[in-house]
Amino acid sequence: MPYAKIFVLLKRRWVVVLLSLFVMILLLVKTHVGNRVMVSFASSWVSELNVSLKSGRLLSGGIVDFTYKTSDVSVSARDFRLSLDWFDCATLCLKIAGSDIKVIAADSTSTSKVQNSKDPISEPKAIKEYIALPVSIGIQSFNLERVELKLAGMSMRVNGLELEAYAQGERLNVSYLTVEQVSIINTEAAKAEPFSVPAHIAPIAIPSIFVPLHIEVDKAQLSRLTIQSPEQVPVEVQDINLTLTLSHQQARIEQFRFTHKQMFSYADLSFDLISHVIDGAIGVSTKEGAAVVALKGSANDLVLHGEVSGLFNAELNIQASPTTTNWPFQLNAEVSDVALPEIGELSELKVLSRGDLNNYRAEIAGSLNGHRLAQLSDDVRFDIAILGSLSQLTIDKSRISVADAFSELSSQISWQNGIVASAQGRLFELPLPGLGIEEAAKLSGHYELQFTSVEDSWQIHVGSLDLQGIVADMPLAFTFSGQLNEQYSGQLERAKVQYGESILKASGSIGEQLDLAILADINHSANRLLPLDAVLNSEIAITGKLKAPVVAVNTAITEVVSDEFSLQKGTVKVQLDATNNYQGRAELDVADFSFSQFKHAQVQFLAAGNRAAHGGAITVNSPQLSLSANLSGGVDEQTWRGTIDQSTFEVDNLYGKLSAPIILAASPSQINVAHHCWQLNEGKACAKADVSQTQSVANFELENIPLATLGPKVSDQIALGGELNGYGKVAVRQGVVDKVDSKLWINEGQVTLNPEGQSTQDEPLHSHTLAIEELEVVVQGSKQALEAQWHIAFNKLGLFKGVLSFADIYNSKQVSGQVQIDGIQLDELTAYARAYTWPDMTLNGDVNGTVNFSGDLKQPNLLGKIQAQHVRIESSYLPIQLTNLDLVADFDEHQVNLAGKVQTPQSGNAHLNGLIDWQSDVLIEGRIKGEQLFLRPMSGVQLAVSPDLTMRYDEKLLDLQGVVEVPFARVQLDTLPEDAILVTDDQVFLDDIAVQDQTPYLDYQADIDIKLLDDVRVIALGLDAYLTGVLDIERQVGNALLMGGEVSLLEGKYTAFGQDLVIETGQLGFNGPPDMPYLNIRAIRNPDTTADNVIAGVSATGSIASPQLTIFAEPAMDQARALEYLLNGAPFSEGDSGNNTLLAQLLLAKGIDKSKGLFTKAGKKLGLRDINLAAKGSGDDTQVELSGYITPSVQVSYRVGVFASLSEIAVRYRVFSKLYLEATSGLYDSIDLLYKFNWGD
Repeated sequence: MPYAKIFVLLKRRWVVVLLSLFVMILLLVKTHVGNRVMVSFASSWVSELNVSLKSGRLLSGGIVDFTYKTSDVSVSARDFRLSLDWFDCATLCLKIAGSDIKVIAADSTSTSKVQNSKDPISEPKAIKEYIALPVSIGIQSFNLERVELKLAGMSMRVNGLELEAYAQGERLNVSYLTVEQVSIINTEAAKAEPFSVPAHIAPIAIPSIFVPLHIEVDKAQLSRLTIQSPEQVPVEVQDINLTLTLSHQQARIEQFRFTHKQMFSYADLSFDLISHVIDGAIGVSTKEGAAVVALKGSANDLVLHGEVSGLFNAELNIQASPTTTNWPFQLNAEVSDVALPEIGELSELKVLSRGDLNNYRAEIAGSLNGHRLAQLSDDVRFDIAILGSLSQLTIDKSRISVADAFSELSSQISWQNGIVASAQGRLFELPLPGLGIEEAAKLSGHYELQFTSVEDSWQIHVGSLDLQGIVADMPLAFTFSGQLNEQYSGQLERAKVQYGESILKASGSIGEQLDLAILADINHSANRLLPLDAVLNSEIAITGKLKAPVVAVNTAITEVVSDEFSLQKGTVKVQLDATNNYQGRAELDVADFSFSQFKHAQVQFLAAGNRAAHGGAITVNSPQLSLSANLSGGVDEQTWRGTIDQSTFEVDNLYGKLSAPIILAASPSQINVAHHCWQLNEGKACAKADVSQTQSVANFELENIPLATLGPKVSDQIALGGELNGYGKVAVRQGVVDKVDSKLWINEGQVTLNPEGQSTQDEPLHSHTLAIEELEVVVQGSKQALEAQWHIAFNKLGLFKGVLSFADIYNSKQVSGQVQIDGIQLDELTAYARAYTWPDMTLNGDVNGTVNFSGDLKQPNLLGKIQAQHVRIESSYLPIQLTNLDLVADFDEHQVNLAGKVQTPQSGNAHLNGLIDWQSDVLIEGRIKGEQLFLRPMSGVQLAVSPDLTMRYDEKLLDLQGVVEVPFARVQLDTLPEDAILVTDDQVFLDDIAVQDQTPYLDYQADIDIKLLDDVRVIALGLDAYLTGVLDIERQVGNALLMGGEVSLLEGKYTAFGQDLVIETGQLGFNGPPDMPYLNIRAIRNPDTTADNVIAGVSATGSIASPQLTIFAEPAMDQARALEYLLNGAPFSEGDSGNNTLLAQLLLAKGIDKSKGLFTKAGKKLGLRDINLAAKGSGDDTQVELSGYITPSVQVSYRVGVFASLSEIAVRYRVFSKLYLEATSGLYDSIDLLYKFNWGD
């Protein structure tokens, strides 16, 4: 056969074979049956592999389950899907999804051992060429619901993994990579490796990594990362985001950030994978502050610069070489303004260090403000020098100083073989904080100690500790030396404390066997540190075994005295043997003990026995208190059982006696007090209680307990009477009140007032008894609810009752209830008001009303009304007398509306209205409008006012607006009140305590017009005039009080220079502070008594602070001559006599003013009333008159001439109010009938 035919035949057969293979492959890949054949073949070919095609085709999104198990690893996937498309998102487009993938790796210990036994495997030669993909590959979607990886000692779970990527040529772009949660759980705790000190720190070897692709990650996000280790709190980091670029072996991380608790972190870094050069910054921020660290350089020369701001400020600079042995470094750090709770503030801290980790030197310096811990006024300075290595640390020098005080320390510590440490130092006047005294307590001294520890054994030895100082003006010395090991065995070589004249010593051995002796010789005088006087001696011996010692105490007390108690002449003796079932005896005998109101009591206490059976007795005897009680009991396993066999007491008038023994039981989980009763005078009180960890119940009953004997009187004037009865039960379960049921009531109650010493000549105060018809208080509750009711009914005073309810007392502050007042008669309170206020106080009126409340406890809603009717409040000590007051308070949730009317004497009346709102802040509004309200603000002053005022208080600001008219006023003063005379600025008080200016609780503003009408008269200090005018009082917030307006003096007279001057012009102008008016006053002598038709007078103008006084006359003349007319009414004769007379008139006028008080006091001693000293007449007829009243109708006067040596005596008898009969004996004797006329009064 020719070769050509053979070749054609073979060609046709190969074509058929290739077509058959292609069809077969196409059928295997593209058909469901073919896919199942492939899956079966793969499962049969690889024994460790098991593949199951659940539906669809393998490369077209079919659902596949597969497992792969070997001795080292187990991989399983469920609902795995893979889709492959050509020329879609890329030349080759993939879609991958899976619901559950698990990878379990076996412990690799055995495998490692096998590999280690083999020859080393040579590493493949590194390839540093970029990969060029022949076609573009796209991962359109990559979704894995859950991936679980388990390794030896660790498991990791990944939830919600999504990825989209595209690769072409040398580049790989990841559009996004998101993971919902990654959980890393360490199932095995880290094994504690034996500690060994390394000889050096090896350098860090950073491998050079070549990535054969250019990679870009546009967005990578991990929502939550959780790391959990055994016996540790889980660490959770949220919202991890970053952008990554890797190009030409230069990796750059941008926009890296995450959140941990309340901390937010971010980073921006670039790193060269070949040269290991890094450049970037890492930051952390919280609500308190922020920190940032900048990194720059290579691994061989790395530079870090950090800054912190916020709660404190810090700066850090580090230069290190971690690729060199022991990591050489240089460090410079500064910290400032660090707040230290309960200590103070770290003002400054500087740290300088250089060297390497096996040989470095550090210097630390700073200052601390420790005002909170030690109340130090000066900063604490510290300087520390440290030499260190991997195995030891030496504090070369350390000094802490406060002003002139300091502490020096030298210390060495090594941990090469265990721990060996020693320290030596000295103190100089170091202050002691927290002693509660003003003076600084200071200590000086030195110390030396050593500490060693090897594995589980340790020993500390204090070679010497000697301190001396002054505390509260007394010397203090402390000396100690001794040693102790891990078995708490050692020797107390020396221990002594001496404070003043008091000494405390201790010596002996400590260990399995104890032999300690403690001696105390206390002789202390009270000071600011220990505010008590104490003189006592005590010997304490502790011997025997450490776990069962024998203790002996013998104390003799001479005195212990403080401001609160006093103890004189006592002994304390204690013997306790723990080896003999705690057999012991304790005695206390005090001859004189005083506390509070109990004085000079004798106290005796005796207890003896052992743990199984013991007893005790106590007796107290004093003039105010007597007490005796006997107790016996014993411990049975873990329960103490005992009885109080007998007990009596007597306090003031209250006598108590135990009716029957009290049975007691106490264990770690329960306390039981059996039912028992006390006889209290004629009454009885009973109680019992059971207390446990889960449930507690207590009961009590009271029967006919006399209130008068329960304790001291309410006060020296008020005593209680009646009998108290009641019962109660309280149950508590799991720390929560489960039930409350109690009731108290009083039979034949009364309140008696005995105002001893509280009386006046006009109206003595008598004993008064207020009978209580009914008094009852009921409290009931269950679990969360609680309700209290009270009901008080007086015989004459009225009724007062109410209820208070809590629906959920533990979880809510909601409250509801009611208060009812019915028929409260205020006149029944008059006696009590007089005892505690003024002796002539009078109260009348009725108070009634009901108020319901509900809502929040702090701001409840109030609904209801309270009325006060026909209220009368009168006393001569009050500035205003209320003859009738009607007031209604209408409560409307968070507001009360007020309305009422007031009447005063002299037909005065006013209407009141306003409101008080406490919804958010307190708001008060009010208005008063009235006519002729009669006031007596002080002695000698009475006036009637007609106000029309509004008031508003809001946000601590008081606003007053309105008009006040004064239609009538009478002011009669002989002297100014003491507080009316202000102290001048040039007056200095020695040892005066300066009062710091304090911000007032509220500020105010005002705009008030005061109108003085026609009947305002002032008779004071020689002035007699009517005032009229309008004043405007104004004040703005933060400014001084200002007054504007003008007051005129009408029909005025003024006594000055011994003469009665007539006020022609009287004007007071106000335009500024109220105490700085401007004057325009012109007063003249009576022209009828002035010769030559001359008008003489005085004028005052200008500011009252610097007035201009001018003496004038008409016709015009010099002031000396005008003064002669003013004082004498006529010019003096020529010569010195005229000048002498002028001077005498001036002295007479001033002398009479100064002498009135002296003659008034002397006249009262002689039985005269209304003594008056005055000058009468003018010129040469001037007389000094002393007058007084023998009876209200008979006046006696004595007159002496000033310029003429004449005297006369006069007796005046008042027949009627204005008709007098007067008899005069002197140079001439006469009897005159006088009638008095008054104009303008």
